[in-house]
Amino acid sequence: MTEVLRPVKIYLSMYMEAEGFAHLHVHLIPRFADTPADHRGPRIFDYQREAKLGGQSPENLAAAVRYSGEIRRRLGEYTAG
Repeated sequence: MTEVLRPVKIYLSMYMEAEGFAHLHVHLIPRFADTPADHRGPRIFDYQREAKLGGQSPENLAAAVRYSGEIRRRLGEYTAG
């Protein structure tokens, strides 16, 4: 993630409290230098709420697919070596 996205920080969020889900969810969330102050720290999740309300643009979804594919490819190289 750091090599592909070049964030200034990466937030780590873990969830394991939902009834019926006896497993751990880990989220790594990049934070960039141009992220507005009102969307930093725990307020980073405002982006998720805003996306649910307004939908995602095709450009944002295409970029997410490209970035996640590149991160997945690099993780595969790391774990194979």
